[in-house]
Amino acid sequence: MHAQVVTYRVTGGPEEEIRKGNEGFAAMVSAVPGFRGKAWLVGQGDVRGGIYFWTDRDAYQAFVDSELWAGVLGEESMADLESRDFAIDDQLTMLTQPGMTLV
Repeated sequence: MHAQVVTYRVTGGPEEEIRKGNEGFAAMVSAVPGFRGKAWLVGQGDVRGGIYFWTDRDAYQAFVDSELWAGVLGEESMADLESRDFAIDDQLTMLTQPGMTLV
């Protein structure tokens, strides 16, 4: 598996409108080949983010090369977006998931 960690600041718009946009994005990203899931992060103040899980680095790379991700990067309601990717150590991860199954 492969992970993508994204953080950003919300720059405007009512919370309800932003949530509705996120729900639309959730439906679209759920249909992307190789997508396994996402944890939505809410930080202090206007900080938001997500941890995306991909079947492998190729699936992650196909996503960041897609028009869907390009749309995210061009979204005016977000600022200071940062995205980093990581390989997941499946063996260690299997030892530390008593309440959920990632791999």
